[in-house]
Amino acid sequence: MLQVLNIINDLCDQGIKITFVRQPELSTSAGHGKLLLAIYSYFAEAERTFISLRVKQGLAAARAKGVKLGRPKGSRNKERILDAHRDTILTFLQRRVDLANVRKAVNPDLERPISYNSYKYFVQRDPELAAAWRSQRE
Repeated sequence: MLQVLNIINDLCDQGIKITFVRQPELSTSAGHGKLLLAIYSYFAEAERTFISLRVKQGLAAARAKGVKLGRPKGSRNKERILDAHRDTILTFLQRRVDLANVRKAVNPDLERPISYNSYKYFVQRDPELAAAWRSQRE
């Protein structure tokens, strides 16, 4: 809560007025705007505390029931979705097809389509694919 008030005071000291389009009563140009912002920030901080408390209680209850929490061991070491299509992706990249179009070509063959960023991550992690992609972009 104090961080919010400090930010608001710093901005006001610099002559910056804060205006909320959807909640004009919170704007600092009005006399009671700072007060309402302080109250709202207090409620937000209290709600964060309550959420954290409820999560911790839920985790403790789950542990007491014997539920195993977290990601299963070794689940990250399984075969990646694009591993089966690596050669196709390499061929496209060597032919200077951009990654967005590679995604459009490979996604229909997948059980569940994946994002451009997933393709980019996959390509960047493989040295040969990364080299082909870099040479295409130069």
